Amino acid sequence: MRGLKFYTMQKRIITGTLWGLLVLFSFSSCSKDKEVPPAAVNQKINTRLYEYFNEAYLWNTRIPSYSSLNNTLEPVDYFEKLRYLPDDKWSALFRDSEQINQLLANEGQSFGYGLAFGAFSNSNTYFAVITHVYPKSPAAQTGLKRGDLIMALNGAAITDANANDLFYASSLTLTLGKITNNVMDIDRNVSLQASTQYNDPVVATRVLEYDSQKIGYLCYTDYVESSESRLTEVFTGFKEAGVTDVVLDLRYNGGGMATTGVFLSSILAPETALDGQTLFLTESWNDFYNQYFDESNYNRQQYFKADIPVKMNLNRLYILTTGNTASASEATIIGLRPYMEVVTIGTPTHGKYCGAGVIDALDEKDEDLKQWGMMLVVYKFINSEGLTDFKDGLMPTWTVEDDLLNAYPLGDEHDPQLAKAIQLITGNAAPAAASPLLKAPAGVRLLNKDKDFRHPVKKNMISRFPARNE
Repeated sequence: MRGLKFYTMQKRIITGTLWGLLVLFSFSSCSKDKEVPPAAVNQKINTRLYEYFNEAYLWNTRIPSYSSLNNTLEPVDYFEKLRYLPDDKWSALFRDSEQINQLLANEGQSFGYGLAFGAFSNSNTYFAVITHVYPKSPAAQTGLKRGDLIMALNGAAITDANANDLFYASSLTLTLGKITNNVMDIDRNVSLQASTQYNDPVVATRVLEYDSQKIGYLCYTDYVESSESRLTEVFTGFKEAGVTDVVLDLRYNGGGMATTGVFLSSILAPETALDGQTLFLTESWNDFYNQYFDESNYNRQQYFKADIPVKMNLNRLYILTTGNTASASEATIIGLRPYMEVVTIGTPTHGKYCGAGVIDALDEKDEDLKQWGMMLVVYKFINSEGLTDFKDGLMPTWTVEDDLLNAYPLGDEHDPQLAKAIQLITGNAAPAAASPLLKAPAGVRLLNKDKDFRHPVKKNMISRFPARNE
């Protein structure tokens, strides 16, 4: 075996537009008795990074040779030289490893909104549109809502250099905009103070009734383990209300825990798939790990859960998608498709067909290494029919744009994507969305999956990393 050793104490791993696991690797540590010059610290960090890439990386045969790299570079720069581009859009290095755990748990300081971005074609500046607001968050308390335009932050234009402040700053002053006569203009300023909170990914639910048909609508934004009890509550309510059809809104869901993906998919699947032996997805690692797992009889398959607390027993499911539908969301779509009709409505998904290991500390015993964390793509996921490598995303069954410039509240039957689902379910024309009142001004365009300033950890799927001993 090569240099890494996995402890039997398990942490987590990440996969696909959010399968993930957290991994702990063991290495010999350097002496802490004397100060280490910065170049030597960089060398130690970079050597550890190379060992991870060389053994566990999905594309480990595509990385440069160790001797060809300058291992005294800043670790962030060294990390970028190891990534296999353009295929790997998601591996990432963290200077503060604690941020990973907070992001994966949907906890920590935040303003409590989701954003999509648009661009001004005549400059290198952006604007943002609020896609959803978490209840009781600073954004909600300030009165921000879905569809609000953000034109500037702290009095400055939004650029590549400051856009992440919209997610990670401790406080902000937002300049909101409005469109009048096809011109985007300034409206007002709003001040926000981030708070430490849990953002419940179940952001909207509703039961819609049309004649004898009842449709359950759920907008779900992150596959988080702590949300499983809330999912149980929502679908139990759907069952008690007599819901016969479900619309699952994953337009803004970038992924999360793989186990939660299996949990939700098992709730939705036909009962015939819930025997504990029906394949949901298979993990394909690099050749080194596939061989190791085969020799050690480690099962790389994920199965639908037999002991799920509520069973919708659906034969058909409607899912709303955009370019921000990623990883575990895409795994839900392809994992269910062999066993039921999955009708997708929207635009192509993100195209994250692989998962990443999340290392919360490069070495917990070494002061120079333990502050650094990493998310490393380690496998791709494959459904029971062999579908994987959907680099351009999953094409929708029905193409319907997510018109954020004319956004309806989540769950409103006038929302064009939800309206299409209702039409397909009932066979009748649903309440039609009003003709767009606003059009994007000339030189302005909304971006789909091309620009998302949040950390790539929000485009991953999380699983448990298998223990390995030597």
